[in-house]
Amino acid sequence: MKIKYLLPICLFSGAAFFAQTKNDIVVPNENLITENIAAIPKSLNEKIKKYSESRGANFTAIHPNGKELIMVTRFASTNQLHQLSKPLGNRKQITFFDEPVNSADFEPTKGEYLVYSKDIGGNEFGQLFRLDLKTMESTLLTDGGRSQNGGMQWKKDGSGFYFSSTKRNGGDRDIYYMNPLNPSETELILELKGGGWGISDISDDGKKLIIGEYVSANESYLYLFDTETKKLEPITDRNEKQIVQGGAKFAKNSDEIWYVTDRDNEFKRLALMNLKTKKITYFTSNIPWEVSDYTLSKDKSKIVF
Repeated sequence: MKIKYLLPICLFSGAAFFAQTKNDIVVPNENLITENIAAIPKSLNEKIKKYSESRGANFTAIHPNGKELIMVTRFASTNQLHQLSKPLGNRKQITFFDEPVNSADFEPTKGEYLVYSKDIGGNEFGQLFRLDLKTMESTLLTDGGRSQNGGMQWKKDGSGFYFSSTKRNGGDRDIYYMNPLNPSETELILELKGGGWGISDISDDGKKLIIGEYVSANESYLYLFDTETKKLEPITDRNEKQIVQGGAKFAKNSDEIWYVTDRDNEFKRLALMNLKTKKITYFTSNIPWEVSDYTLSKDKSKIVF
């Protein structure tokens, strides 16, 4: 009698144990075929959620006083702007839109307002807005239509900025100048053909712009634009095909520019070009991988890449 009852009890216990084990592991979706993959406990999945679902915060602008900054971080489902007024201080959310806000710039002298980019109703046509940091009210600066606007470069005196826009015909990306306190007088200063144009840097005196032309992931060019004469001159040779040349910034010597290029090399290198002699000096030739980006110090005496 003991043996007769013992067998069903053992079978029932084994089924319960198996069911419990099945519920405690991560089961792949039925459309996936897995083989020789160890079971992953659900408890482990719960433990790593705080790492896999963490929220990032990206720096986007620093106040002219050097003590405050604007960062982008996500709450709910979209990225929004947050203000940090002191180290280790509490962040203050300053935009509350359904659409994400991923970049902003302070007015560079007093920092009383921000200019940021955002589309309208998720249409992916980025528009520029001015955000008054006293009233927290936003004002649309660009046309609000089916145009893409961005790539701002402020004049050092804060009187206005240059930016690129497709508003002329929806395809070609031209260069404009705007005083954000008087956007109705925005001026088209350079008409271009193609959608790959953008402003890389502005000279300290505000008289020259470095403009980049993106053709493909393997080909791009640099130009110098005089804002007074409205003359556009090539910096790099347009006849040299399949060369990447971008990320250009004016050096401490205004006759020189820093930039990144894969010219005559397998990898992109940090380079310095003299605009008058066209002499190029390479600084990272011994590093067997690419230079993806760099930053100049405020006085342009140091560089981090």
